[in-house]
Amino acid sequence: MAFLGLGSKTKTASAAAGVAPPSAPPTQGVVANLPVAHVRHRSVQKLASLTEQLPHHSEVLTRPGGKLEKLLADSERHDVALLDVPGSSAADMECAVVCTVNFAEGAHGYADLRRRLEKAGWRCKPPYRATRELIQKLYEDGEASSVVSTDASEMERLFNAIAASAIEMGATDIHFELRAGSCAVKYRINKRLSRQKDLSGAVANTLLRTMYQSLSDHDTRDATQYSLKELQSCAIDRHIDGQHYRFRYQCNPVSPSGADCVLRILPIGREADERPFEGFESLGYSVAQSDLIREMFADPKGVILIAGKMGSGKSTTLKHGLEYLGALRPYFKIRTIEDPPEYYIRGASQHPVIRRVNTADKEGKGESDFARTFRTILRLDADATMLGEIRDAVTAGLTVQAGQAGQKVAATVHANSAFGIIGRLRRLAVDAEDMADEKFLSGLMFQELLPVVCPHCSLSALDLFQMASSGTVRLGLTRELVEQKTDTLKRVLSYLKPHARDIRFEGPGCKECSHRGTVGLTVCAEVVVLDDDMRQAIAAGDVLGARRHWESEPGLVSGADGVRCVDHGMSKLLAGHVSAEAFEESFGFITPRLMARTFSLLTTHPELFGLPPLQADTRE
Repeated sequence: MAFLGLGSKTKTASAAAGVAPPSAPPTQGVVANLPVAHVRHRSVQKLASLTEQLPHHSEVLTRPGGKLEKLLADSERHDVALLDVPGSSAADMECAVVCTVNFAEGAHGYADLRRRLEKAGWRCKPPYRATRELIQKLYEDGEASSVVSTDASEMERLFNAIAASAIEMGATDIHFELRAGSCAVKYRINKRLSRQKDLSGAVANTLLRTMYQSLSDHDTRDATQYSLKELQSCAIDRHIDGQHYRFRYQCNPVSPSGADCVLRILPIGREADERPFEGFESLGYSVAQSDLIREMFADPKGVILIAGKMGSGKSTTLKHGLEYLGALRPYFKIRTIEDPPEYYIRGASQHPVIRRVNTADKEGKGESDFARTFRTILRLDADATMLGEIRDAVTAGLTVQAGQAGQKVAATVHANSAFGIIGRLRRLAVDAEDMADEKFLSGLMFQELLPVVCPHCSLSALDLFQMASSGTVRLGLTRELVEQKTDTLKRVLSYLKPHARDIRFEGPGCKECSHRGTVGLTVCAEVVVLDDDMRQAIAAGDVLGARRHWESEPGLVSGADGVRCVDHGMSKLLAGHVSAEAFEESFGFITPRLMARTFSLLTTHPELFGLPPLQADTRE
């Protein structure tokens, strides 16, 4: 028996069970007298030296895409790897077994594997014992060696082709879902993931390795070497069809043996986008909300903070706001600090900041790259400054100082509502009295993006009900698609039946929408300008009281007061702009519990939405 990671003097019952012939040299491939616990804590470099003591091989046969990949269950891949034996002929196929102690001695381990090999026409050498850590390294090295001859330029061409395809289709993200032996490539278009192509596991692994180690900016990598078994991120800058794009790479391992890698597509400096400013209404804000946003940006002082999920259009809103300000006051000096600049902003000086690894920003102490750049910007005589994101206490503190000093600042933060921004600032050590200072906050915004339903192939709730009731399908639908929509349809008919003809469901897709069922994205938002009562509540730490005050007097100061994001979404559902499915995906099921205030607002103040009075049965 050959041992790797066990002392050569160790004897087990496996020899008697026929795991290895008694005559097997006890030190073949051995690190003599090296305890298992010691091997488990070896560094990667030490593991590499141990791997070299295994029998010479050129391939891991059980790697994804290998000759014997299907011989092992996924759960076994942690404990065993099969290596090719150089010199074995096609008629006399032989492999080497590397496995853990438990697998070698288990009742259904090595002995069962040997029977499977014999049935497949393979013979095996006596097993080499190793730790799981070393076996995993074999698989990682095997993936690399299996495609080592692949030309790097070929992988670069493949990356460019996938990137260009995703950009042409309007995707915001590219997903690589790598599982045993294969990889699904998906694009997120109008918030929906759709499968576009499949790659072999070996090709996908090499492609991801090329992205991380060859195509990325080394300053943005959080590790020197590529690995599917670690959390890894970087940034890749490319020019596609003459346009500069940055791809944010994030790769996470997936159990039991795989990884998910996502590329966020960021268009850098779209100088070709010379369309005139079309107003906030073009993004989907209501007229009342648009008026309020213009008021916020026209205020020469104070801070505007926008919250929303990743991909909710915050940067687009900031671009429109700053261009509105630049057109209103062309003599203003506007500066931005972004990682990276996502859009070309007319009239602004855009300062890029790369969040480098191993900086204070990542470690959560000291001063971040953003904070250092912001501090210098404050000395560059700017009339207005935009921050890509406030994510640390130092940057938050500088924002307060700038706002209280009379500078105009706009920024994004992570929060789940407009008033949730207050809680986020408190966690970043901003004092409640500072937030209540009338010189600090000009306004708070929160927004979501919902897919716009295709007007050509969508169907009304009434049409869907008739098909579900009769059991017949038309308009290109299938019975399965109708059944998938049944639960949402029941809720629509229970609480919004008078509007069943206006409420839309996504259709099967058509040539007008490139067979997606949707044609774009629209904003659903809440826009808040603080009054004295809200500031007083915030100073006292009563954020809930401030929100209740805002909600209690809808339309009191402007038509946007008291209109929550979910209320705005409901108005678009009733107008037929977004589908019932998309509404529920963003806000939850259409039930009286969720919609009680929305129903009341739409019934008593339909003018806020440009709609006729709502007629709905809200009983459970």
